[in-house]
Amino acid sequence: MISSQQNIIILIKRMLIILLYGAIISEMFFFPSWANFCGCVMAFICCKVFVLFFLKREIILRYPFAFMMFLSMFLYRYLPLIATIVEGKPITYGLELPYKTFLLETILFMVSCLAFHFSMYGSKNNVLQKILYKIGFFDRYSSLTIWCLGLVGLFARLHLYSVDDIEYGDVTNKFMEGLIYLMYVPIVLLHPSLLGFIQYDDRSVIDKRVKPNPIRNSILKKRMQRQCLSVSQFKLHSSVLVEKKILFMSI
Repeated sequence: MISSQQNIIILIKRMLIILLYGAIISEMFFFPSWANFCGCVMAFICCKVFVLFFLKREIILRYPFAFMMFLSMFLYRYLPLIATIVEGKPITYGLELPYKTFLLETILFMVSCLAFHFSMYGSKNNVLQKILYKIGFFDRYSSLTIWCLGLVGLFARLHLYSVDDIEYGDVTNKFMEGLIYLMYVPIVLLHPSLLGFIQYDDRSVIDKRVKPNPIRNSILKKRMQRQCLSVSQFKLHSSVLVEKKILFMSI
């Protein structure tokens, strides 16, 4: 049985395909040229690859930020065809090198697709990941740390407000400009599941092709063993205290 979320995704796929075909037919009817044809080919390839391989429920749920980044790359190559048709202009409007532009944009999109695919389904159990796990790189940040990052970004924003313009070669203010986006970090506290504060059973979300991570599983297993050991020691200590109390009362 298809869920409502899957129905929405199927509907979005159909709308993207219908708009694409309509825009291609209109482009070739009103602005027939080889350059415009190459632009239509770019939009067609990017749309097909995105719809068939990446517009999936499990990918959206497991990799929300990576999916949003990849979605922006797709829309950057898909929307110009739709927007120029609505405005009554060809897709090559304002382009000095349309053939080179469309070719390089298509290649960049395909390379990004391969990188996104291998990052999802490829093996991640390498030496670098083991080192990062040992030094605690993947540990969950506390709420205090997140608020501190937000204050750093806010301080950078207030500092740059006091400066008129950032001149070329101004290293300090350029560095402060890169910290501005930290002021938006506390927004993630509105979604505690993204930080691991809330644990969900994601068996319905995980794609079967995604390989389990033995490093993470071993670390979690050791933590659970330590917790179980501490609980058992506490129970043993409590039972000894109870026995001593009973013995003292009997005396």
